[in-house]
Amino acid sequence: MTTRRTLTVLLALLLGPSLARAERKNPLEGQPAIRHKVEMRKLRFEVSPSFMTSINQDFRTFLGGSVVLQFHINDWLGIGAQVGFGGAVDTNLTGAINGILPATETGQGQALQPSKDQFNSHLADIKANFSVYATVTPFAGKLSLFGAAFLKYDLYAMAGFGGLYLANNFQVTNQSHQATECDAPTTVSSDPNTCSPENDGFKAGGMFGAGVHLYFTDWVGVNIELRDFLANINQGGLDVNNDRKLNSADETLANNLFFNVGLTFMLPPTAKVSP
Repeated sequence: MTTRRTLTVLLALLLGPSLARAERKNPLEGQPAIRHKVEMRKLRFEVSPSFMTSINQDFRTFLGGSVVLQFHINDWLGIGAQVGFGGAVDTNLTGAINGILPATETGQGQALQPSKDQFNSHLADIKANFSVYATVTPFAGKLSLFGAAFLKYDLYAMAGFGGLYLANNFQVTNQSHQATECDAPTTVSSDPNTCSPENDGFKAGGMFGAGVHLYFTDWVGVNIELRDFLANINQGGLDVNNDRKLNSADETLANNLFFNVGLTFMLPPTAKVSP
């Protein structure tokens, strides 16, 4: 009897804590990972006017302004639209080429072709760009500035549809020449430098990018973005494939990178706070 009682007590001591743990409920089960989180983006509308410039155009750099409109469905997913307008300034490469080429055409036997006038009139200027896209914000938090101030921030990626609007300075002065020697050349002696570059108008493609917000308050901050407009263009407007014609065959799929920085305004001005 004594042995049996001893075994019973030992068994109770061994199984008691296990049974207690099995019946105990985790007080954090079903609770949110972070309580009272300031949701900077959830169900908020964003307006971001900004300065915009291209950073990889060979001949003419775009300078202008852009407006970004975004609606954030939740704290990590949103949809947006952007449009930018501006003009162009010559790059250093364009200046160097202009310093070498002859001012005007002197005939097909000239040492350097095209002439300076032909070269500049064929260059494509980016006048506008636009995009419609989705945004994903996988990273957000706070950062310290020299230990004196704290800013909320987020990093996001963009992907969607975009386009560029291009123009050139070429003017058709001889319609007969344009029709017979350019649009439908019949001989290999036609000079494409005298033909319309066919590199203006709307060029559609994809848009990919990334950006960061730095918030001074719950509704005002700085927005910095890098956008890549992927489209078929012919920046120089000259005969690229050497078929003595100027048409869409001379276009190549190119990455057109744009950098923009501006202010961000979040509406409504008060951010939501999670339970």
